[in-house]
Formats: sequence, C-alpha cells, structure tokens
Amino acid sequence: MSTYLQTADFKDKNTYIFATNGGWLGHTLKDYEKKVKNAQIKGELNIHFNGTKLVTPIKDIENFAKNIK
Repeated sequence: MSTYLQTADFKDKNTYIFATNGGWLGHTLKDYEKKVKNAQIKGELNIHFNGTKLVTPIKDIENFAKNIK
C-alpha cells in the first residue's frame, strides 16, 4: 500500500482516508496524508474495534460515507 500511495498520481484528486484498527491507530492517518502528495484530502476516519465490537459510532461512519463525493 505504501508503495502505491507514493507512486500514484493524486494531483487534484479528492481523497478520503480511513483505517480500521483493534487497538492503537498511532499516526497512521498522518502517515497516509504525507504519502498522497498533491491530493485534496476531504476527510479521514478511524474505525475502531474492541475485539468483535465496533467502538466507533455507526453514525460517524455513515456521515463519513455520505460526504464522499
């Protein structure tokens, strides 16, 4: 994924970044932001799980998805 993000042309592309995790996300979203050079980052979302339970409110996920254009 990292190689693709660094080599793909994101110039003037609307980009929405999200990641799923079952623990600590760390700086993953910021790392992706740096790799998609020239992209127009329109939103980001951390989708967090605790085991099999979704911790991120489903409304946050729905709102994120609705705003993708």
